[in-house]
Amino acid sequence: MVREGVKRKNPYEDVSVRAMTKLPFRDARFSRFSAVIQLRKAAVTFMSSIAGNSGAPKANGPHDIELELRDMRQLFNSMDPSPFKDKDLDGDAEEFIVGSAQEFPPDMLLRLRIHLETWPGEDPTELIRAAVHNYFADRAKHNYREFRLLMKRGRTSLLIGSLFLVACLLISKVAIGDTASTWAGIARESLTIAGWVAMWRPMEIYLYDWWPLRRRGRIYTKLGAIPVEVIQKAKSNMERPPTR
Repeated sequence: MVREGVKRKNPYEDVSVRAMTKLPFRDARFSRFSAVIQLRKAAVTFMSSIAGNSGAPKANGPHDIELELRDMRQLFNSMDPSPFKDKDLDGDAEEFIVGSAQEFPPDMLLRLRIHLETWPGEDPTELIRAAVHNYFADRAKHNYREFRLLMKRGRTSLLIGSLFLVACLLISKVAIGDTASTWAGIARESLTIAGWVAMWRPMEIYLYDWWPLRRRGRIYTKLGAIPVEVIQKAKSNMERPPTR
């Protein structure tokens, strides 16, 4: 017979008692919480070691923009007679480099790696690096001039639109007034709509047009100082591990 007042035995009581006797903490809940923290730290250390051993890029390391070319002349505009350091880049090459840079966040470190199939007599790394930096630095200056002209055009458009809107509202109020005829209502609404339509261009500039231009200018500035590596394509293929 079971005596009254005796509590039913907890099936986890022995486990908790054994855990409390082995661990240096009195509180079992605190000890379990500490054990969970230790397991999480061990998991993070294990995953970090795997990422480091697998050759994955570091979170704060540069991300590569890979460009494969037959020879060095393919990088530049063939119609530009300037020396190599002052030559314009080829349109397709520029579009590829800028488009690849736009895929990364603005604060992400980038690196341009150019693989050449035909290696010239001298190492072209310094020449290509100077040409890329000069070209994108010039593009950044040109973009800044375009941005300033856009802001000036926006201020002029805003002034003209505001004056035209005020004139339309004054004409609607003074000339037409509160006339209740149908034609007077049409004229009043037409003047109001025309005044606000005149504000469309400055609103478009200050809401939508400026920030894509500014973002592209930041990309040009970043590419104007991007690290550039030129690699012989045959040599880079030899360095790669064989695929199975």
